[in-house]
Amino acid sequence: MIGRKGPELSLTAARRGVCGSTASTWELTRDDPIVDIRLIGRRQFGTSFFVMMAVGAVLFGATQLMPQLLQEQFDYTATRAGLALMPGGFAAMTSMMAAGQVSRFVQPRYMMAGGLIAISLALYHFTALAPEADFWWFAWARVYQMVGIPFLLLTITTCRGENRGRRRRIFSSTGRARPRLTSRRKAGSTRR
Repeated sequence: MIGRKGPELSLTAARRGVCGSTASTWELTRDDPIVDIRLIGRRQFGTSFFVMMAVGAVLFGATQLMPQLLQEQFDYTATRAGLALMPGGFAAMTSMMAAGQVSRFVQPRYMMAGGLIAISLALYHFTALAPEADFWWFAWARVYQMVGIPFLLLTITTCRGENRGRRRRIFSSTGRARPRLTSRRKAGSTRR
């Protein structure tokens, strides 16, 4: 239910705040932290991190809130609310293929700017939401939103930056967890 408030929500938020600040302090004061959050201070990694977090918020928000809005305020069934999201999935699939092809010819920063502009225009489209909006208004709103997201995701996950030789590990030196934003480039690579 939207707008639900209660003591358990406040208590959970307080616990998360205390745990998050304690974990951040712990990681910042260690010589070899489990998760090196100091990397967020680096320009390229920090920018990618925050843009990826914003894209995730837009994706989650739209995927969660649009069907909820349709069901609670517009009296749609769950099936019909899901069908309103479906054209956006096809748009994302088509746009992902286009982004992959365009990435060979266009610099990542221009692709990222184009994706951000597309998402901004989609969010501007949502300002015209009215009580008399129909199924197709929501379907097209989702399509507009999903067209720009693959350009951001593809750019962020493939752009490693100018500092390839000076790359730092994100996780500890135990060698167990060395995440990479993209999969290994060479098939059959056994290097760990």
